[in-house]
Amino acid sequence: MIVEIKPSVAQGRVSAPASKSMAHRALIAAALSVKSQVFNLSDSEDIKATSGALRALGAVIEKRDGGFCVGGADVFNTNDNIELFCNESGSTLRFLLPLCMLSGKKITL
Repeated sequence: MIVEIKPSVAQGRVSAPASKSMAHRALIAAALSVKSQVFNLSDSEDIKATSGALRALGAVIEKRDGGFCVGGADVFNTNDNIELFCNESGSTLRFLLPLCMLSGKKITL
């Protein structure tokens, strides 16, 4: 086999995969706002678990304009005896636990 290598300029565009850890944080921070847009969220089961738990806390999460429009979670005005399903996501549990404790409500994770 004969291989010939010639000088050239690399070009193109590469998108780095989203950091799941940062996606949890961005989603939770956005949910605590009135209204935010979050882009480049991973589509993992862990992120779906966090989204579901935030919706149970009153957040609105809608797909829009290539990202997600998020906001409205209010842990202080949530119902007592609420259950948040974390699936098998340790990150969801770890990030939501302090919020639930701040609420002063009985919330089961």
